[in-house]
Amino acid sequence: MRPLQERLGMSWFMVASAALAALLHHATGAPRLTFGFPVDTREGDAFARVVGPCLNTVVVPSRCGADTTVGEFLEAVRDGVLDALEDRHYTLGGWSFGAAVAQEAARQLTDAGERVDVLLCLDGYAPDRKGRPVATDLAFLAAQLRLQADVLLGRGAFGAKLARAPRLRRVFLSRIRALLRHRPRPVPCPAVVLTASARPADAVRIRRALAPLHTSTEIRPVPGDHWSMLTAPQVGAVAREADRAIALHVHTDGTDGEPRP
Repeated sequence: MRPLQERLGMSWFMVASAALAALLHHATGAPRLTFGFPVDTREGDAFARVVGPCLNTVVVPSRCGADTTVGEFLEAVRDGVLDALEDRHYTLGGWSFGAAVAQEAARQLTDAGERVDVLLCLDGYAPDRKGRPVATDLAFLAAQLRLQADVLLGRGAFGAKLARAPRLRRVFLSRIRALLRHRPRPVPCPAVVLTASARPADAVRIRRALAPLHTSTEIRPVPGDHWSMLTAPQVGAVAREADRAIALHVHTDGTDGEPRP
């Protein structure tokens, strides 16, 4: 194996990846599959002060037919690993307040020279205010003030739950205040909003609020409401819509123009 490895310019990691892919092909009988591995994304000084792992999982496509030779298979895996290492794009997303956090994370990543394939906003977003705080959107402000009132007064199921957890309630209210002070900035990536509202007027409002911030904006209704969409059975439909959005916006594998699964 060593002479073949050296002739093809493969590292031992590439050889191990090829062995894993061959095992998966043999075990599943599938002529075409994908596997992935984590890569470090802490490059340069942009994330030097970020606490925690800066990792992304990249995907390698693999094909193995009845007429594929060992050399051809190894070369294909080698090229797939190299492409994956070069193409470390991100898919970011979040629910509710987390969607606004994902928006800001996507902006910081793209400002640092990284590329974000798609931003998934699960029933949450920070609207464009042309550099002004989010609180200047009066409709958005009114909705957040109603939510704060529910939490402070213990109204509704969610407000009642937080009333029994004062520390969590303080954290939640501080997050709302931070969101209202936030000044969203454009992010050069597509945004897909999975919203629990099926009203056409809401879709128009969300699209208008996000269009200046992203290269494209798509609204997809999902079942449930804001609090139940991530619980069974609604979460299954949400996951399927998220999968479709990711599949639509991933980059091609560079060999046949087909999207990566």
